[in-house]
Amino acid sequence: MAILVAALATLCFAYTLNLFLRGALKEAIGGALGLLILVVLIASFILQGWRFGLLALVGAFALMGISQPIARRAARRIMGHRTGIDFGDDGSDVAARLAKGDSLESVLSQLGRETQNQRQRLERLARQPAIASVLSAHRVSVDDFEKAFQLLWASGLQDLAWDIVSVPTDLDALLRMKHGRKSDAEIWAHFRQST
Repeated sequence: MAILVAALATLCFAYTLNLFLRGALKEAIGGALGLLILVVLIASFILQGWRFGLLALVGAFALMGISQPIARRAARRIMGHRTGIDFGDDGSDVAARLAKGDSLESVLSQLGRETQNQRQRLERLARQPAIASVLSAHRVSVDDFEKAFQLLWASGLQDLAWDIVSVPTDLDALLRMKHGRKSDAEIWAHFRQST
């Protein structure tokens, strides 16, 4: 019984962790872990009876829920901030902040600060030798660099935008696609499929 519980807990954590990671094998790993969880659940029904099997079934869902914060932290340690699911509230949802009772003035003030911080971060990135080399090769100014970042953000790649503009090969691919007149959908698909 202890082996089944340990196996189920380990597999549930691994499955939850996989949700937060990226990579070409993410779906295959998730499928394999899901299948292993199913095998452990079936084994618990067969070896321990229906009561333990039912408890294991409910426990699997509970274990995944409980392990989610730990898996999220582990994924961030493994991948930096480039995780597959972003459950964090970055505070930029204007409607939600207004609904919470924040004043329009404070929301706009905070958005202004966030925009200024974003610009400063992009300027620091643009000064890094590897990034500066890519920007120079494509004849991209800091203003155009910021527009490219905003394009990524607006196209639904918020969770990857900083990574793409921070990694020279990803930035080069982005700028090549922009110069090649690729659509936002094509750019989105390229970066979603390559992570």
